[in-house]
Amino acid sequence: TGAVCGYEAGAAIGRALMDREIVRRFRPTGITGTIGAAVGAARMLELGESAITSALGFAANATVGLNEWPGPGADDMFFHVGFAARNAVTAVELAELGAYASETSLDGAAGLFAALGRLERAADVAAFEGEQLEILSVYHKPAPACNYAQTACQVARLIAQEVRNEDIASIAIQASAAALNYPGCNFNGPFERVLQAKMSIQYCVAATLVRGAIEDANYRLLRDPEVARLIQNTTLVEGRDFTAAYPGMQGTEITVTLRDGRTITRRLDDLVPATADEVRERFRTSCDRVLGETATERIEAAVNRLDQLQDVAVISELLASSDINRGEMNAGAS
Repeated sequence: TGAVCGYEAGAAIGRALMDREIVRRFRPTGITGTIGAAVGAARMLELGESAITSALGFAANATVGLNEWPGPGADDMFFHVGFAARNAVTAVELAELGAYASETSLDGAAGLFAALGRLERAADVAAFEGEQLEILSVYHKPAPACNYAQTACQVARLIAQEVRNEDIASIAIQASAAALNYPGCNFNGPFERVLQAKMSIQYCVAATLVRGAIEDANYRLLRDPEVARLIQNTTLVEGRDFTAAYPGMQGTEITVTLRDGRTITRRLDDLVPATADEVRERFRTSCDRVLGETATERIEAAVNRLDQLQDVAVISELLASSDINRGEMNAGAS
């Protein structure tokens, strides 16, 4: 119930608050994540209405997450979720202890919406009014990249099944205005850090065409000459039908022109989410390589029992013990 309420609150506020200009400056996770986590935790602890209101108010005071990181491919984004979680816990603990936060921290004259220049939208916040719960709209990314690069990667993989990358002369990509305008997504390089590549739609498409797959290994090609050639011959423009369909759908169309003059166009009107089996396989592949097979199996088993655990700290303990085991393995290998 707590998770359901948390997702509902975060999504309701996000839908009302976030727009193209806001997300160019602020990472939605840092704002809606803090508030959603606070509401969810307060509900889980069965706090009263007054305490939940204060928890939400303190969380609104502790939102964080600037979108300056995509350009340099900096590490800020990795910590946005951590900051949001930490601040949410603090907000709930303060409220539980009796601290009182302003009841208008969201919609007051100097509240969060006003601070971001969107006070008129505060009245649009509406939770539990959709056709389905917001938590049911959560999807698993098929590609280890930005949300706006997901469909592009999948379309590129379709094309890679039909042509060799060395036969491609140029690439034309159409996507929504939201995709083009999100920081870092319309970037041709140079690529110095992995996060720059994971944000760039051009890079994601080129690397997928070169490797013919959607994998972490795609983002180890920062200086690959063939990836660079394809990017240099790529255009990315708005597809108005994709803009009109967004955010309900995230479509992409890619046309490749071959050296012999032929063209191939492929399109998806929306991304295809990763299945549960694909998520698990990706987890095992990544963790086996870093932590070892035994640790991976133990962590996965603990996650499978998450709804039965009395203390989720057991997962952190497994990760910590994996660090020790990894050190021992590395020492033995050397």
